[in-house]
Amino acid sequence: MTTFTRRIALTAVAAAALASMPALAAEKVHVGVAIPAATHSFMGGINYWANQAKKDLEKEHKDLKITIKTAANAPEQANQLQDLSTVSKINALVVFPFESAALTKPVAQVKAKGCLFYPSPSPRDATLS
Repeated sequence: MTTFTRRIALTAVAAAALASMPALAAEKVHVGVAIPAATHSFMGGINYWANQAKKDLEKEHKDLKITIKTAANAPEQANQLQDLSTVSKINALVVFPFESAALTKPVAQVKAKGCLFYPSPSPRDATLS
């Protein structure tokens, strides 16, 4: 596990959670995290550290709920984004796109519903921000 991998996972989850709190102080913050499944070591690290950050942040911030969804492909991740928005009622989203082209429209739909959006720190997926 590299420090870079850990930093990406923790930064994405923590940024969404902490940045959302002042804007949503009157209500409970529910952050949705959509990431690819752990199909290789890099994504295994992202998944592990995202779950660790979830535990730590929810323990420290009682008004915070984090829901992490992992997907095996882009269509599954697009469906999960819709589910996070409509069923889980998230008010902030962190997404590490499985494939940016397939997720541009689903992310835009979530943003249009008023959800705060935090893209993964990747220049390859800059079209989503």
